[in-house]
Amino acid sequence: MTGASRGRGSALREVEIDAETRRRFAVALERAEVHGACLLWPGSTCTAGYGRMMIGGRRIGAHRLAWVLAEAGREIPPHHVVRHLCDGHTGSRRCVNPAHLAVGTYRQNWQDMVASYESARLERERLEAQSTPVVLDLDDGLPF
Repeated sequence: MTGASRGRGSALREVEIDAETRRRFAVALERAEVHGACLLWPGSTCTAGYGRMMIGGRRIGAHRLAWVLAEAGREIPPHHVVRHLCDGHTGSRRCVNPAHLAVGTYRQNWQDMVASYESARLERERLEAQSTPVVLDLDDGLPF
């Protein structure tokens, strides 16, 4: 069985996903860190933070492989990506939980990213508004 798309990420299309690949992926998942409902890839990552796995001498995105395995070998359509639906500020680029993955267009993936950053910004502003700053009156001397 082979995996995936043309253009970026075409490496998955060019490798054979055999029993040994499935076994290695399962062994890696036994070491995965659980963060909320995310299952964070324990192996190597690329500079952008996405999990990677070597298959047939090619580096394959761990989330892409997770989606293909969960979908019983269904291929990722050309010009599509595997999107992370989980929250972007929890290390979601390493998430390989199939329930958090969906195939979509580059535009949908970009919209997900924008929504995630907006959500994180709003949460940060909410937390900042709740915090009470400590103001020291140094005219009365130091408090210690």
